[in-house]
Amino acid sequence: MSKKTEQGISAINGFKVSTAAAGVKYRKRDDVALFYSKNPMNVAAVFTQNKVQAESLILCREILEKGADCHGVIVNSGNANCCTGADGYQGAEAILNALEKVLDLPESSLLIASTGVIGEPFCAERIIAILPDLARNLGKRSDLACAKAIMTTDTFEKLG
Repeated sequence: MSKKTEQGISAINGFKVSTAAAGVKYRKRDDVALFYSKNPMNVAAVFTQNKVQAESLILCREILEKGADCHGVIVNSGNANCCTGADGYQGAEAILNALEKVLDLPESSLLIASTGVIGEPFCAERIIAILPDLARNLGKRSDLACAKAIMTTDTFEKLG
């Protein structure tokens, strides 16, 4: 029988997590999570074969094909950044570029994921505005806080 724990990725030496409120869908609720490692990590991914693919997914596939070192992933909830076209792709790219600068990381060293409503314009500027907060909160938030921040229609947070 497994024991329920609030520990997750941040229990691994070298990993830190963070959350912040960007107001993507809800006001005054953390809706962005960052999973970060100062040291580069190995990354593997499986991508959907669906013809409809989120702009964040397309960008991540391109980043992984470059083979660069990966230091983490930023995840937003409330907007899936799917069916948003060039604006959504450029918004995801702008978030990663800005966060890499805030964290003093090389280009293409972060990934992005989005969950939420499909087909709404992507609000990258809201997320970019809270990136300094997200960096300041590294190590000050729990895995449980991250699980709550990326909930959409879930009725409970998922850990483990």
